[in-house]
Amino acid sequence: MATQLDLAKPNRRIHVGVILMNSETEILDVAPVDFIYGLSQNFWKSNLVGMVPANFESQVLDLEFHWVSKTGAASPSRLTSGISLVNTDSFETCPPLDIVLIGAHPVTYTPDETELAFVRKAWEDCSAFLTVCGGVQVPLLAGILKDKTATGPLPVLDTFRQQAPETNWVGKRWVRDGKLWTSGALLNGMDMMHNFVKHYWGGGDESLVGFLSKLGGWPDRDIDYKDLSAGGEGDSVLEPPPTAWHWCAPNPDSAGYLERPERGIAAVYCEFFSHSTQLKTARGLCEINFISNTIPSMSMQRGIFGALFDALITRLLGLPPETCTYTTTSVRIPVADSSGDFELAADLYQPVLPKDTKPAGTILVRCPYGRGLMFAFNNARPFASRGYQLLFVSCRGTFGSGGSFEPWTHEETDGHAVVAWMREQSWYTGSFATLGSSYLGFTQWALLRNPPDDMVAAIILVAPHNLGEQIWDTGAFPLDWVTWTDVIAHQEETGFFATLRKINTPKRLKPVLDSFPLEPAIAAHFKETSPWLQPVLSHPDPTDPFYEPSKYEQALDEADLPILLVGGWYDVFLRQTIEQYTRLNNRNCNVALTLGPWRHRDVGIDGLTLNQTLEWLDVHLAGRGRDERKAPVHYYMTGAQEWNDAPKWPPTTTPHVLYLHTNKVLSRKMPDDVDASSTFTLDPRNPTPAIGGNMLTIGGSADDTILAARSDVLTFTTEPVESDTDIVGKIVVELSHSSNSPNAHLFVRISEVDATGRSKNITETYRKLDGKRRDEQVTLTLNDCAHRITKGHRIRLLIAGASHPQYAMDASTSTSHTIYHNSKGSSKVRLPILT
Repeated sequence: MATQLDLAKPNRRIHVGVILMNSETEILDVAPVDFIYGLSQNFWKSNLVGMVPANFESQVLDLEFHWVSKTGAASPSRLTSGISLVNTDSFETCPPLDIVLIGAHPVTYTPDETELAFVRKAWEDCSAFLTVCGGVQVPLLAGILKDKTATGPLPVLDTFRQQAPETNWVGKRWVRDGKLWTSGALLNGMDMMHNFVKHYWGGGDESLVGFLSKLGGWPDRDIDYKDLSAGGEGDSVLEPPPTAWHWCAPNPDSAGYLERPERGIAAVYCEFFSHSTQLKTARGLCEINFISNTIPSMSMQRGIFGALFDALITRLLGLPPETCTYTTTSVRIPVADSSGDFELAADLYQPVLPKDTKPAGTILVRCPYGRGLMFAFNNARPFASRGYQLLFVSCRGTFGSGGSFEPWTHEETDGHAVVAWMREQSWYTGSFATLGSSYLGFTQWALLRNPPDDMVAAIILVAPHNLGEQIWDTGAFPLDWVTWTDVIAHQEETGFFATLRKINTPKRLKPVLDSFPLEPAIAAHFKETSPWLQPVLSHPDPTDPFYEPSKYEQALDEADLPILLVGGWYDVFLRQTIEQYTRLNNRNCNVALTLGPWRHRDVGIDGLTLNQTLEWLDVHLAGRGRDERKAPVHYYMTGAQEWNDAPKWPPTTTPHVLYLHTNKVLSRKMPDDVDASSTFTLDPRNPTPAIGGNMLTIGGSADDTILAARSDVLTFTTEPVESDTDIVGKIVVELSHSSNSPNAHLFVRISEVDATGRSKNITETYRKLDGKRRDEQVTLTLNDCAHRITKGHRIRLLIAGASHPQYAMDASTSTSHTIYHNSKGSSKVRLPILT
């Protein structure tokens, strides 16, 4: 550690360094370094000699400036306004710095550990450490701000307080804590630097600093935003007005101002907001609301690029024409429970409608994956541009929401808190609907366990209602949950290296997924980042009370409102989607079901689903239009590539039995051989691979021909069918089975084999056998399907002892399996054939 210099009385050259991340830096954030340069020998010689009193020369400083990045001069750094800057130093060549300045980089960038390590070293070496605007995030991530007082851009101070409560965040233009100097956005950095140079090198009339301040006419703005605040440290950042502020921009190039009717006009600098360029491009007046009595939230009208994007989505997905544009406002929703009080972050989408015209209805969406374009394009924007207002809420502990994210646990409590808050808002229309897929659908089931009276419709796509049953219904642990947990753990990380890590997720996780036993590998991989997963592994019984907070079976008994369910033939939640429909339909609920040829991640981004969602909302929320569905059930027939309708699911079928024979034959004839059997052995060092199927991440329809050639897979195949054969509903496979392992696993699949011998999967199931069972007979019910076997093609049954990495294995030694297919006909396949 270098000896820290007395900046007021330096006895050597002062090294001033601007540290630039491997991203773009705001030019106004690093511009304040010129305040210091104005005191340098170089500036004196080139600009001040003969212009200022000669006696000021004794106050000139011996300064050396360093522009520092990881790679130094080897690659330029980027500043806003399209500037490329050639750095003077790399992290390796830079000398110890006495004064450090860091400006803001895009919020999508996360400094890597090399950058953070250099910042920590610079902190230890320096006598003064300054940040402007979002540059404060760098020392925050480096762990420097613990127990310090700091500030930053006003609109994100609440977020900083939630993310780093160990730091004392204050609503000031700038603040000093020892050698740490931090400022708000943009021009607040100039205020800070002006006061920094006055602090160390004087600011009176007889000083060079004072002379330069007068020369530039630089004002002494108050530190507490008194023009906008009640004043004084500890007060709210902004005084909440009784009426709205308005952003006024006379022309696109003006800085604009905030206007409040009863108090006239208050001048406001663009640095008040984190995205000032949005203000300049906003058309007309943008209403500014005050949320939580702290920071302003501006209603931004959709811009030209947003409109073009929405128009492209409309065209690509075949959606009905838009009826309006819309605004988006960030809001905060208070929640209180046993864990404490906090706020949920949300975006309120509101249609821009003619005067005295109300929105078509209110929609509630709750999501743990963020509210950005990736999720807004199909969960918010299409509805706002067609007259609906929509509240898009981030689940607790995610993307700006307070609290801690504990997957599946708090969605009922939080859902009702959001509804209670929503009812108190002046914009609420008196009733609402919900929509969303996957976890967004699960949040709807959580709300439906005790459905609000003003909830009038729901659109639930590929979502479970019972987490314990979903994870453990096969008895084996689905490894997709490891991948999902890893995604959740890193989803808010940004920047090049975060992107690279996400791209390499399969490679990073492979050693974990291949491990036996699984628990130690998961604990080592996640450490403390995902504490919810380890308890799940230690509770393999889906009926365990541990899963009660994520079990919403009661919703299927309580819900009594129109519900549209959407499932995919290759979706991991297909079984529960079918159960939801069956139980609701048995209660004569107004329920509709759409089943398509989709994997989990495909659902909700297709035109059919979005069109059906809009129709459902128009009929059951807005009370306009009419239901265009021909029947309650709309399903896709794979193989035939066509959509069909039915009054219920499954349609009426006729059972069709096929028996397992020797020589890998599947036939309608009973077998003749009294002692026939087939065997295979699973080698855990080379487990049967998962190809396609019902998975969370990949899966789908796939060429699985390679499985038939493996020694650890048994196949039984029919002769070519004589006519097109439609299999619709649940296929049941009955096996007479034995194994040298009482807890053996069985993977069973039905595939179609074409005339060339190429095989593609239709449906499947997986089962970890009960080690206490006495009977050799095993009955396996496969996932629902609707598939046409084309004339001349064949039906194939595949049997294996693993599907890796779809499911975790329970053995580190080889497992042998025997399937008996004797003259008793104990091993068979029951096909539901459409009549």
